[in-house]
Amino acid sequence: MNSVLTLVDEGSYSATFDGSSVDCLNYKEIGIEMDISNVSGTSPTLDVIIQHQSGLNEDNWSTLYTFTQKTATGIHIIYIPNDTEFGFLRNLRANCTIGGTMPVFTFSIIAIAKE
Repeated sequence: MNSVLTLVDEGSYSATFDGSSVDCLNYKEIGIEMDISNVSGTSPTLDVIIQHQSGLNEDNWSTLYTFTQKTATGIHIIYIPNDTEFGFLRNLRANCTIGGTMPVFTFSIIAIAKE
């Protein structure tokens, strides 16, 4: 069975933030989709790092995957199996860094998780 988990709600963002933490304990595979529908500002940049942690220490997040820097609209998808050296820990979130002069990115990030 597949589940859709929201890491970043669709919206317009102009400052750095961490998305929602989602529990992935019962999932074996995850596809992450970032959908950027609008970009404005001067030299806008969006850096997104997918982070994970074991759930034992809420402040101890580590990098699972780093998207290449985004400057334009588009849909970007990655696949992360849990049974390889790149497997993910219990909790996932998106760390989003927005740069430029008066930048605004309208986007969302979801995870499609398979049990």
